[in-house]
Amino acid sequence: MCDEESFLELLEIFMELNEKQDEIIVRLSRLLSKQATELAHLRNLMNVEASEDMQKDENILTEVMEEYESMKLEP
Repeated sequence: MCDEESFLELLEIFMELNEKQDEIIVRLSRLLSKQATELAHLRNLMNVEASEDMQKDENILTEVMEEYESMKLEP
């Protein structure tokens, strides 16, 4: 039974870490989104286009974030 207790304790720690990781990702995503909006406004004001690499990275990031959200476990 000690093995089962240890497993359950480790599982609980893992789940808590996962919840914290989700919270960090959500908060960083919000921050990044706000910064991206501000950067877009600055680009518009200065009439500057985003680089091609940046646009590719933004598209990849959006895709990965959508995949992550679809994979999250719901409590």
